[in-house]
Amino acid sequence: MPVAGLTPIENTACNITIRHLVLAGRAAAGGGASGAPIIGLYGGGGFFLPSTSSGDDVLSGDIRDSTLRLIRAMPGFSDRLGVATVSGSVAAPRDEGVAAIIAERFESLARLTGK
Repeated sequence: MPVAGLTPIENTACNITIRHLVLAGRAAAGGGASGAPIIGLYGGGGFFLPSTSSGDDVLSGDIRDSTLRLIRAMPGFSDRLGVATVSGSVAAPRDEGVAAIIAERFESLARLTGK
């Protein structure tokens, strides 16, 4: 039986939210490739099992038992994934400046998919 406050996979695991943008090219504008971008935003959640500690120079770990589905998209975007699962390993150096730049660009692209 699950016990409130305990994660059944590992005591260092945490829940995560995943947002993933798919940049699928550009809509044709007058026969060229300079039209509006075609973007889909996927979202879901799962578990992250860190292999480093919070505050280390590099954050790394494994993503497990995560799901993903299309939550918003621009007109013309074709959802070829449907409901999907996500697993894998990640490693990222700690760099708050670069993280802020990436987050700002991600949010600006995500806004293009609508509300």
